[in-house]
Amino acid sequence: FFKFQDGTTYFFLPKYVPTGSAKPSPIATVRTTTDAKRGKFKHVSKSCLNTVIIKSPGNILPRTIYFKVFLVFYLQYTLFIKELWYYKIMEFEEKTLNSQQIYNGKVVKVFRDDVEISDGHKTFREVVRHSGGVVILAFKDSKILLVKQFRYPMKEVLLELPAGKLEYGEDPFKAAKRELEEETGYCANKWTDLGYVYTSPGYSDEKLYLYKAEDLYYTQCHPDVGEILEPLEFEYNEVLKMVKSGEISDAKSLCALMRAELL
Repeated sequence: FFKFQDGTTYFFLPKYVPTGSAKPSPIATVRTTTDAKRGKFKHVSKSCLNTVIIKSPGNILPRTIYFKVFLVFYLQYTLFIKELWYYKIMEFEEKTLNSQQIYNGKVVKVFRDDVEISDGHKTFREVVRHSGGVVILAFKDSKILLVKQFRYPMKEVLLELPAGKLEYGEDPFKAAKRELEEETGYCANKWTDLGYVYTSPGYSDEKLYLYKAEDLYYTQCHPDVGEILEPLEFEYNEVLKMVKSGEISDAKSLCALMRAELL
């Protein structure tokens, strides 16, 4: 708005904004810089083009003016945020042209998708579909529960936090309770949601849900058939030392530990 020596205040609002009652009312529409420079409006910038000029006599501004100014800026800000978010997505979005399943396994499904990337070029993506899983950072007083097991793809015995695979559509929290008891024999009275992580977003949609479990009580360990593992207990500081030394190199375990530390 502009305020002149005679105390009159003029507001420049988008022309589609309703003015409501007769007072205040629009007195002119600025469409060009020439229109803007006629009369008193000699310092109107191009940003005021295509606007409605509303006049408010004196130094006291009607409440309707304040409300309309607030409404205009709120609507413009909301639209700006929506458009910004839309273009941020569209700038990188890849459109699926065709999808072909090339492997259907018990644990994963593999697809080869033809896609069009945001610059118009066409290429393909090989995607591993996975139902996801859960990871549990369980505290037994000052100790953390880990499991030792052989991981065939790595051909190594690894130390990891208790974890397990989700069935499609399964509730992650219920799965976390089940996996903790199956692999360690413990249940927990207190649970904290630590969020989730994407394990390998470059080629897989696997999503792991992270939980912290406390106030444990023992029931019975009963791992799945064919699952050979050994539950272990380590002091928290000792676990951090093993992370630093590389003795614990399992990514999902590192993520859960870091998330718990930050939260």
